[in-house]
Amino acid sequence: MSAPLLAIEHLAVSFGAQNPDDWAVKEVSFTLSAGETLALVGESGSGKSMTALSIPQLLPYPLAHHPRGSIQLDGEELLGSPPPRLRQLRGAAMGLIFQEPMTSLNPLHSIEKQIGETLRIHQGMGAAAARERIVELLELVQLPEAAGRLGAFPHQLSGGQRQRVMIAMAIANNPRLLIADEPTTALDVTIQAEILNLLDDLKSRLGMAMLLISHDLNVVRRVADRVAVMRDGVILEQGPVETIFQAPKTGYTRLLIDAEPKGQPAAVASHDVALEANNLRVWFPKRKGLLGRVASHVKAVDDISLNLRAGETLGVVGESGSGKTTLGMALLRLQAASGQVRLGGQDIMGVSLKALRPLRRQMQVVFQDPFGSLSPRLSVAQIIGEGLAVHKMGHDRATRDQLACEALEEVGLSAALAPRFPHELSGGQRQRVAIARAMVLKPRVIILDEPTSALDRSVQSQLIELLRGLQARYGLAYLFISHDLAVVRAMSHRVMVMQGGRVVETGSTKDIFDAPREQYTQRLLSAAMIAS
Repeated sequence: MSAPLLAIEHLAVSFGAQNPDDWAVKEVSFTLSAGETLALVGESGSGKSMTALSIPQLLPYPLAHHPRGSIQLDGEELLGSPPPRLRQLRGAAMGLIFQEPMTSLNPLHSIEKQIGETLRIHQGMGAAAARERIVELLELVQLPEAAGRLGAFPHQLSGGQRQRVMIAMAIANNPRLLIADEPTTALDVTIQAEILNLLDDLKSRLGMAMLLISHDLNVVRRVADRVAVMRDGVILEQGPVETIFQAPKTGYTRLLIDAEPKGQPAAVASHDVALEANNLRVWFPKRKGLLGRVASHVKAVDDISLNLRAGETLGVVGESGSGKTTLGMALLRLQAASGQVRLGGQDIMGVSLKALRPLRRQMQVVFQDPFGSLSPRLSVAQIIGEGLAVHKMGHDRATRDQLACEALEEVGLSAALAPRFPHELSGGQRQRVAIARAMVLKPRVIILDEPTSALDRSVQSQLIELLRGLQARYGLAYLFISHDLAVVRAMSHRVMVMQGGRVVETGSTKDIFDAPREQYTQRLLSAAMIAS
């Protein structure tokens, strides 16, 4: 039997703690062979990413250190390797797909420059050859209009499109080991299925080993050969994927397997329309020639009308790039648009920015990426209290801090977290802080843009219960944008399906899921079943 490509023995990770009980990762051991996929699963904070980032030595050293352990790649010891050697291996022998593409991609560099950099460093490619390879990679990961996107910057792409760029960058040099940290987190179900097939094909063709970190056990069951279940920095059990799923040895593993979004929202009692839009449009001009003549338009949102009652959730689904997030930003007047938007009966499209400012308290947003949307320089109390200061709610700093602590407790967090910073929190905690920041202003409408996409299933279920409870208590209206159809089904009273900036169909959640009329909707639901 050939030696494994990757061998980790008794690995530990500590952030200054001397007591082994306080280490972030404790005594982790596993092997990974060429052509094999091993999935690390567990709740947020279990040590999955810490273990994976130890392999290419990307932890914040010297704050982080390894009290003990060994990491060998093709028999070469990586712990203690000199930085020049590690730089040679990163991007060449080891490819990495990070969980949060918006914070992993450089906002100042084009897509071509970022992917081309790794080709020039590791393969010495010239500009022309690199461009040809970049287009090939972007087409491999199904990025629409790949050749025309080379000059795009990360903020000009949707969340799913940014994730595909990350995958293209990771596989650019045909690595022997691919470390994929939540590679399908930001992808809709149809693209998710395609990406999983792509990764599986690359693994087979190149003999590549894949270390997959995922909270989505449906994805794990589909692509992994073996599974290692982690909790509190320890591997509780590991084995073949079917053995783990059909006969788990621990109650914790069973809890993870059973943690699917369940239930449905409470019936809507109010007839008050909290938010209404009529003939809303967001068209982006496409210019050509030296004079920049407008040749055509990208119709991101094309003539959409909707209404949302107090206490109601409207789920918005569709493939990446369908216009879901642009619609949400246009409703908040954070994106220039034409048409009519009425908040509680008041037209907000025709008012000045000065007159709009006090109205913004009534309409809040929770973004997809809490790590990117929370300021790293502000404490949790300052993040939540910022809106209070802007809207002059709370007489002084002490009052605002007290209101921030109350908001933290309302979203299920301890007030003791108030002085901490975002990087000191888990993904689930950061998202609860984002919800607390919105809730502290007592809004009428909240736009929830993929609020659960980066969270493991057990935390997703907790967050869904939290959102339902807040909605029932305050009569909140939610516009819930998501590619996760299981979460949409558990959260929404009605569902609106978007494609290419237009509404394909809309109806009650039961009707859309049980008897979809349009072929596109049927394809979305079918892909969700394939992914599961």
